[in-house]
Amino acid sequence: MVALVTLGLMGCSGSGSDRAARSTEADEQARRTTTTATIEGHAYAVGDCVMFDQLATGAANDAAIVGCTTSHVLEVVGLVEVTAPGDRWPGRERLRALVDARCEKAARSYLGQAHLENGRFLRYDLGITPQGWAAGERTYRCGLADMDERAPGNRPLAALTEISVKGRSQIEDPPVGECQSSLDQVRADPGQPSVVPCGQPHGREVTGEVPVTEDHWDPDADVDANAARLDAGCERALEAYAGPSHPGVHATYLGITEEAMALGDRDISCLAVGDDDALLTRSVRAG
Repeated sequence: MVALVTLGLMGCSGSGSDRAARSTEADEQARRTTTTATIEGHAYAVGDCVMFDQLATGAANDAAIVGCTTSHVLEVVGLVEVTAPGDRWPGRERLRALVDARCEKAARSYLGQAHLENGRFLRYDLGITPQGWAAGERTYRCGLADMDERAPGNRPLAALTEISVKGRSQIEDPPVGECQSSLDQVRADPGQPSVVPCGQPHGREVTGEVPVTEDHWDPDADVDANAARLDAGCERALEAYAGPSHPGVHATYLGITEEAMALGDRDISCLAVGDDDALLTRSVRAG
């Protein structure tokens, strides 16, 4: 049995100020990509954790089913039987379209809650190759993995983990001090990592968090009024992080999706960005 490994990479998304909302929506579209590799030699079951060399070249990667407390790449969360007219392999994109909804349903069932599209766990599937399809293979294995955001964008990788996805929080806010590539950088260089050292040119820097509490969010207020509250909170976070004077830099934020809020996320990530979309060339942190 030969299977394709398919990884769906999704960038950050959310709602916040108009500027932040436009930026994060564009990021999601620009950073969505797929990587594939071939794996041979195993029939997989739901709950299997799989280890293989993600950087291997050639026709096939050696793969092993391992315990989920052992270092692994992905965890199989569902099996989907593919039906398509004719005997011809439908192609990678069509294959994904045929299974995506059922894989997401399988992920929800496995996790016991909604699968956050832009949360900690991203889809990393064991698909079907043309050779496998020709041999009669029709089982598509849906998987989840931790994304390594420091991997080059043109070869997204999973971060190796020794913990099952079951029972873990999907909410993973970026840490304060993290520097992230801009959308333009990713467009210009598909190999640009999402997270970079702060001494390198970058589009934004995480300066703090604002909790969605009565101080910053009024469920009875309109969107603009709440955006103003969050803007003010992130301006204070920028002053605390960069000092009262920070020329050429202003504050914005990443919002929270309704799905993340339903799972308990109540923190807005505040960002420092350059005026007129200028890249930051060093950390804006004071001192």
